[in-house]
Amino acid sequence: MQGVQRNHDQVKALRDAERARS
Repeated sequence: MQGVQRNHDQVKALRDAERARS
């Protein structure tokens, strides 16, 4: 389940970066 948490964190960071770009 650790891998899922890591993937979720990566997706969150990607969304945060995309939001900052806007």
